[in-house]
Amino acid sequence: MRIKYNYTFIYIASGLFFLILCLALILTCFSPKPPYTSIAGAREAIAASRYKKTNKYLPAEYARLIETYDSAMIKWKCENEKFLLKRNYAEIKNMADTIIVSAEALSKKAVTIGNNLDSLLRNEFKTIEEHISRYDTIFSIIPVPAELTEKYTRGKLFYLEGRSAFVNNELSRAFEKLQQASKICREATSKAKEYLVSYFDQYDNWVKLVDDALKTSARRKNYVIIVDKFARNCQVYFSGKLKYTFEAELGPRWIGDKRHKGDNATPEGKYQVIKKLGPKQTKYYKALLINYPNEEDRKRFSDEIQNGSLPVNSDIGGLIEIHGDGGKGFHWTNGCIALKNRNMDNVFRMVSVGTPVVIVGSTKKLTELFNLE
Repeated sequence: MRIKYNYTFIYIASGLFFLILCLALILTCFSPKPPYTSIAGAREAIAASRYKKTNKYLPAEYARLIETYDSAMIKWKCENEKFLLKRNYAEIKNMADTIIVSAEALSKKAVTIGNNLDSLLRNEFKTIEEHISRYDTIFSIIPVPAELTEKYTRGKLFYLEGRSAFVNNELSRAFEKLQQASKICREATSKAKEYLVSYFDQYDNWVKLVDDALKTSARRKNYVIIVDKFARNCQVYFSGKLKYTFEAELGPRWIGDKRHKGDNATPEGKYQVIKKLGPKQTKYYKALLINYPNEEDRKRFSDEIQNGSLPVNSDIGGLIEIHGDGGKGFHWTNGCIALKNRNMDNVFRMVSVGTPVVIVGSTKKLTELFNLE
């Protein structure tokens, strides 16, 4: 019995198979080729740079290498999800080639750092010590926000750890600690500068308040008290002319205006004496009660409650005085201005109820007080 073949079906199947094979060959030949060699080279270059301690000596640059490599891998995955002929690996190859060149350059730089680590550390110690000294000179006397103080303290601790490692000839560890110290201290200093510069945005208003008060004093031939927070003094003028300057102590959080009860901030603005309190009427020897909060203070407080920057159960506070028992050598009051008793005697004798009191951040520009460059 002879088997009959369906030659038509065989011819068609063979033709289709041949067509599919040709199409596969064409797609294989003409579709973009993944940059296997470049990616492998980038991976090896990164590993080599890490072996040269690039990640320790040049952590930021090494992190950028890793970031570029990760980006290339993401792009590769995205291209692989496209139709074969629409794939484009050119950018990925360029990224990989860039990684190779950069990694080799960083490796050489890391080797140089390692070979000259002792002298580099000495120079870095000198730079950071100067930086710390300048920070302590300026910001140790200024109540910057607690988070900045904590950040700076952490940076200073890294510096001390680095110094200890250097003394023990642990140069690699010393370098690592100094890198951390430098980064944190610079960030803290930068933020502290921004904080101080922002505060002095009010300088023109301070100058206007003082000028207006002195002109009024000259015209009315009366006394006026000017409190300069940064100068830490209380100035008494008569007829627009300076008569006395006394040292003053303020609230510990004296930078900025008083916002609410218990913030230990000394208010800023234009006030007046509303009551004179003798030795038996105040626990602070003698005192001049001023009209804090005034209308401007109340409006600002109300606005802060409404916009949510203060809790609704906040209290605006009050009982702000110029009083005695000062001379402690530091800012300690609950927001008042404290004078030495002998100076309080002079002020108490000269002024009366209704005497203007102007409290400002500074009568000098920030650039006159500090070099923040």
